[in-house]
Amino acid sequence: MKIIISSILFLSTQAFAFPTSPVNWGGDPGMDACGGMGLTMAETVMITVNQNGGVSFDTVVPAGTRVSFCDYDSGYYGVLIHEEKSECGGGSATVPVAEPYSGPCKSGWIKEIFLELLAG
Repeated sequence: MKIIISSILFLSTQAFAFPTSPVNWGGDPGMDACGGMGLTMAETVMITVNQNGGVSFDTVVPAGTRVSFCDYDSGYYGVLIHEEKSECGGGSATVPVAEPYSGPCKSGWIKEIFLELLAG
């Protein structure tokens, strides 16, 4: 019985693994800070992680939202959310050393199955 319960607990924690750090950008001198551009394929919830490690699941991102792909972890892409007429800097900025993205756009993690890469 103890082995079965341990196996169930292990499987349940693995099924819900998600990133627990802020989205990083940069890290390759001379290259764009974020390597790709794409769209959300469906309305989805974005996971946001603050500098202190606090996690929230309250940002809903509509289908068709433009995003920059900056980071990857455990089946999630760290993205910048491009709102209308906003310049996030992901495709034009160079950041020689990887660092947490600090704005002006929203950033967070979206499960890769909800994203489509268009360029990068």
